[in-house]
Amino acid sequence: MKTIHLFYVSILALIMPVSAIYAEDESSFSFGLVYISSEPIYLKANAISRVMPLLRYDRENVSVSFQEGVSYQILNGSASSFTISVAPKFKPYDSSDSVALNGMDRKMYFDGSVAAFYTISRGLTAKFKYSKEFTNEFNGDAVDLSLSQFIPFAGVPVIVTAGSKWYDRNRSEYLYGVYSAEATSQRSQYAPSDGFVHYLGLNAFYKITDSIGIFSNINVNFLPAAVKNSPIISDKNTISFVIGLGYRF
Repeated sequence: MKTIHLFYVSILALIMPVSAIYAEDESSFSFGLVYISSEPIYLKANAISRVMPLLRYDRENVSVSFQEGVSYQILNGSASSFTISVAPKFKPYDSSDSVALNGMDRKMYFDGSVAAFYTISRGLTAKFKYSKEFTNEFNGDAVDLSLSQFIPFAGVPVIVTAGSKWYDRNRSEYLYGVYSAEATSQRSQYAPSDGFVHYLGLNAFYKITDSIGIFSNINVNFLPAAVKNSPIISDKNTISFVIGLGYRF
């Protein structure tokens, strides 16, 4: 079975958590299924189409989920909040995913993160998130900056998000580059510089009953030239679609 890609998890991170549909509950357990369809980011890899589980537990200031790890909300004010977390990051690819990746090895790693959210005006929220890889796979940093606007549309809550993720040189090379030991006659060594991956997201969610909800996401990633020039990366931007069903106890 192929590995869950970094790209899958990036998409899932933009989805409204299942429990967000039931924000009035202080403690809950939610589970569901999500269908993901997206274009491949790696050269000659197949298009992504998969059903995945979603699991989440929330109690007071603590959240535990399959895709977001463990997080603790230190501050929850009327206009701002502050969260720390530890999250698993599944390996970005298997060498068997594409002939362009033959002989390349990447492993699962963990990020420690701090995130701040600030409500600028009604429905408009800014996010700043800093992440540090601490499992000694590549010792890289990342920063995620975004603005999200809540828009009620025909009775359905919709959130539009525009943001940018900055990856340092170490993280970029691990995800998109080719180490010297991995270079071949058909695949040259490549070390992308640090840079930004811009993205746009559209999320919607709808409560069917007090316990069941549907959520969806459309996401577009705009890859920088430093990434597109890598010999293992498809030279295009990527679009993904997600739809899921969640049940809350």
